[in-house]
Formats: sequence, C-alpha cells, structure tokens
Amino acid sequence: MKKLILFLFIGIISIQLFAQNDKIEITKELKTTSPKNQAMSSTCWSFATVSFIESELLRMGKSETDLSEMFYVRKAYPLKAYNYYQFQGHCNFGPGGEAHDVMNLFKEYGAMPKEAYSGLLHTETYQLMTMDDVMDSIMKSAAKGLPDKLNEHWKTSIDSIMDVYMGKMPATFSYEGKSYTPQTYAASLGLDPSNYVEITSYVHHPWYTQYVLELPDNWMFAPYYNLPIDELMRVMDYSVNKGYTVCWDGDVSDDVSFSHNGGVAKLDDEKTKINETDRQKAFEDFSVTDDHLMHICGLAKGEDNVKYYLTKNSWGEKKGNKGYWFMSENYVRLKTISIMVHKDAIPDDVKTKLGIK
Repeated sequence: MKKLILFLFIGIISIQLFAQNDKIEITKELKTTSPKNQAMSSTCWSFATVSFIESELLRMGKSETDLSEMFYVRKAYPLKAYNYYQFQGHCNFGPGGEAHDVMNLFKEYGAMPKEAYSGLLHTETYQLMTMDDVMDSIMKSAAKGLPDKLNEHWKTSIDSIMDVYMGKMPATFSYEGKSYTPQTYAASLGLDPSNYVEITSYVHHPWYTQYVLELPDNWMFAPYYNLPIDELMRVMDYSVNKGYTVCWDGDVSDDVSFSHNGGVAKLDDEKTKINETDRQKAFEDFSVTDDHLMHICGLAKGEDNVKYYLTKNSWGEKKGNKGYWFMSENYVRLKTISIMVHKDAIPDDVKTKLGIK
C-alpha cells in the first residue's frame, strides 16, 4: 500500500458502462458512500477499510456516514514508530498498512466523523509525502546506535510533526448536536470489529489454518485465514450476493492489466484459469504484491461473458468510471493478496472448516 499515491448507490441498478471499449453491465450493486480521494498520500488501507465500514453501517440500516480516514492514520503512526524503535530499525516503518489496522484501531481508539477531524490543515487535498519522509528520517536517526545509545525524543517528535502537517486531533468533539469522544462515537455506530476476518490463499501454509501473512505492511503481525483460491472466490461471490461488501487487498501495479484511465482491470489471457501454482509463483517472485486496497461492492458481466467485480477506489471521481473499476474474475484470482469480510458473509461449510463461529 505504499506504492500508490494518488451518490450514494442504493440497490441493484441495471446500467451499461463503456470502459476501455468493453461493454459492461452491473448485475449486483450494494450501497456505498461516494468515492474519496487519497491524493498524495499512501493511505489506501484506511480509505478502503473506512469505505467498507461506511457500507457496513448502511447495510445495518444506519444513516450515511462520512468517517475520518486520517483519524486512523494519526493513530497508527505512533504505534508503527514504537515497533520500529523496539526492533532497532529492523522492521517496516512507513505510511502503508492493512485492513485490520483500521479495525484494530477502531476497537482500541474509536472513530471520528471527517467533519471533526479531516487531517487537512494547509491544503485542500492530502499532501503527506513530505511528512512521511520527515518521520522516516527521525525514526532512522532514533534507531541508529541501538541498543547501546538510547534516544526516545522520537515520541514527542512524531506527534509534533503530525500536528504540523495534519492538525491537532481533538479529544472531544460535537457532531449533530451531541458531544463525543472517539470511543463514545464509535460505540454509537454499533459496529463490532470482532465480526470481521481476513482471508488469504497461499500454498506455503496449510489450508484452513491461520498464519501471520508475510507482508511488509503487516506491521501488526495479524493472522489471516488460509483458503484455496476457489473457496476464497466463492466467499467473495457469496458475500456480495448476500448483501455484504468486501475489502480487497491486492496488486494494481501493472499499467497494462490495470487501466488507470479506462477503469477496467483484466489479464491478457482471460481464458486460462489462474490456479494455486500461478498465485504462489507471483507471490514469491514479487510480481504480485499488496500495493493497494480497494472496496468491492458489486458484480458485473461483460459482452464476452467475463465476470467482473465492481470496485470502489480512492482516487476520486475523475478516475476510472466515476471512481469505480471493473476487475475481471481472472484478474482477481491472480492479483488478490487478501480480503476482509463479515463472518456472516462466509458460507457455513467454509466457516466450519476455518473454525469460525
């Protein structure tokens, strides 16, 4: 998630969109909030997962909510800095992250509406690359000479730098006529983070077990469930058809297969079905990495009978198809690193295999 900087839909809408000369018809569309723009920030992990949470609130019958993505960015950085210091500089420190970061931070620290904390201080769009570089320099300096030479000035430095670039985060705030802390606001939303799980699919660990997925941005060392790719795809389809959206982590780095302007992602060879061997090779030779998170919110079909996943991005409404992409089934089979779904969005027999209750 470090690489990519950059109308509310209700019910099933039968429309046709023209993208990259493909005629694609949406067959299933779930409720989402409007596409946002992460701009010059490597924070897709927060944008995608916050969008996912906003759709969950809509599914639960809540009113449309615009949550603060930067609340979680602000809460994550000091924890990443602590890890980096304690590992004496031998771990990842940077702006990237995973879907579970938001859920874990939601559980620990709460949530804020964007109205209360936007993280925009001096600019109209997010411009955080300089902040990232400054904090990276401070942490490298702090870790230099450890463990013999201790230096804990980074603790106040990291907070001060974020104050300068993002603004101070309020301890309390007023929203829609009520006073909240982040914890009481999160409680008012009625969302339980423990209901959500992450699933991956790689053969170097046993199927139907949990393991810490070996990703640089998995700085929380979170465990993922491991399913064969056919079952992972089945979970995605089952989820969308049951009315649950999917938070998707994968690779969009190939400008040929992922059209930034056309709004379509598909492989050159759509007829040869991607298998476990293909996926494992791509994972181990780093031709597929977790460079971006997005939000799957529907299904579609092309004239060539290729199935697509309607996917909300965080590059604003001027990119893709008004902020959305169509990812082909075969593209998803190869490029998916992991997904996050509600436990009730998993078929019962798969839940039994995974030991999820």
